[in-house]
Formats: sequence, C-alpha cells, structure tokens
Amino acid sequence: MHSHLATSAQARTIDAIDELVELAGESLSPTVARHLREGAERVGQARFNLVVLGEFKRGKSTLINSLLGRKVPPTGVVPLTSAITVLRYGSSERLLVHYEDGREDEHEISWSGS
Repeated sequence: MHSHLATSAQARTIDAIDELVELAGESLSPTVARHLREGAERVGQARFNLVVLGEFKRGKSTLINSLLGRKVPPTGVVPLTSAITVLRYGSSERLLVHYEDGREDEHEISWSGS
C-alpha cells in the first residue's frame, strides 16, 4: 500500500482518501480516482517540490545553499548551474546525471569550498 508514513495524521489522511475512493466506486471518474490515489501517495512520501527560478547570476544557488545550511550547488562569478538541477534527500550523497538520450552517469562529489 502506501509506504514511508511519517505521522499518524498522514496515515489517517491516506486512509480517508482510500475509503473515499472505495465508497465512491464507479461514480468517480477514472481521472479523479487516479488523482486521489496519486495525492495519497504524495502524502505518504512526506515530500514537496520547491522550484527556484530566475535569471543567470541572481543568487538562486546561494539561496538554496542557505536553505540547506551547506554548500551543495556551486556558486561563483560565472554561471555554474545552467542545467535543470534536482536535489533530493537520500540515504547517501551522490551525483547522478541524466542525459536526454536516456543515459545515466554517477560522478564523485567534490565539496571544495564548502
């Protein structure tokens, strides 16, 4: 079912959504039922997305580093993060690059200047 439950409030919310979908049965459109199930999954994951968007050299990486309390994306005089960068919490620190052609490469992380 739904994993990663952090609180009983999350569990109650997920149970309520599951019950709603079950009770509504065929009266719910498949799209609405899918959205409700996806929402329950997101509640169970206890995560959110924060998008930082702006022009070159306007302090986006500096803001992210400040929020994280450490230097993760690089900062400098010239633009350094010109690609879409996704930061996620995980059990280990790693840098995974996804290419448009479907390839993936894992690279060593250098924390110089931290």
